[in-house]
Amino acid sequence: MSADERQRVLIVGVPRSGTTWVANILVAASGAGYVEEPDNHFRFASAFAAKLELGRREYPMLEPHEHGAETVPYAQLWSRAFSPRRAGRRQRIRQRVGDRLVSIAGPPQVSKALAAPGSESSALLRVAKELAVPHGPDGDAHGLVVKTVYGPLAAEWITSVGAVDAVVVVVRNPLNVVSSWLGLGWLDRDTRDPVSALAPAAVEVLGARFGMPPSSRLGQAAWLVGVQSSVLEEAVQRNPAWHRVVHEEACVDAPAVLSRIALRAGLRWSRRGDEMLAAENREGSGYDVTRVAAELPEAWRSRLDRDQEHEIRHVIDALPPGPST
Repeated sequence: MSADERQRVLIVGVPRSGTTWVANILVAASGAGYVEEPDNHFRFASAFAAKLELGRREYPMLEPHEHGAETVPYAQLWSRAFSPRRAGRRQRIRQRVGDRLVSIAGPPQVSKALAAPGSESSALLRVAKELAVPHGPDGDAHGLVVKTVYGPLAAEWITSVGAVDAVVVVVRNPLNVVSSWLGLGWLDRDTRDPVSALAPAAVEVLGARFGMPPSSRLGQAAWLVGVQSSVLEEAVQRNPAWHRVVHEEACVDAPAVLSRIALRAGLRWSRRGDEMLAAENREGSGYDVTRVAAELPEAWRSRLDRDQEHEIRHVIDALPPGPST
């Protein structure tokens, strides 16, 4: 596939699977525009408003044929993300104010509102919802990359409403993903249960296919990561034109793997990609994208104790088909 200046690429994976790293490198190498997580309800009023209307919580599960009145705002969010049309000044002001109100309200209030869309939201979130304007790219660049970690259960639906030319699915060893969630405090006792980010109807449907989630936070995290990874793998099988990147393989030989993916997705690859890979190949922590790449494939070994490893493997290995650990 030859590089196309107007190529529009969707990058999707579960949280902490390496999507940000892959997206940053492809954007740098190609000079493409970038829209990072337009569906991030913790950052953007438009994502919060669209998901509130959709009523399917934080990880919406949608089949490609589902197009009802409640899906319209969510469809508009994705249509705008892939549109080169620039937002006007008044729209940008509304975006900034709405996004700021969502940030002030904070993740607990956002999650609470999305879990009970018919209940009364906080005043901040009610105003944010009224100000919501979907985010899109700034100007017309050499292609466009849009990244999501909240869309694994709706990836095919997203491609049916957005002008998507190519899809890149990033997969990672669940042991690495879940251990990263642990390290960031996402599974601490004062946080919500991981499965509460799914609508009850989605849990029932996925539970019928993959087995119901365990009761422990660690087990639920492993189930959520494994189920979403399995759904993405199935989508790749149904869509041969989609491109799959295994994070651990990319870490071993990033220039070869990512340049090949860029070209297959119709994006350019320049020396800037190699330069950024070299610049980011250093120590980092938390949400940093800088990491010593060679250490990442086995990073879970220093993050998990034996009991934690056993519990995660037990959950993942029970999923049909189970993601590789």
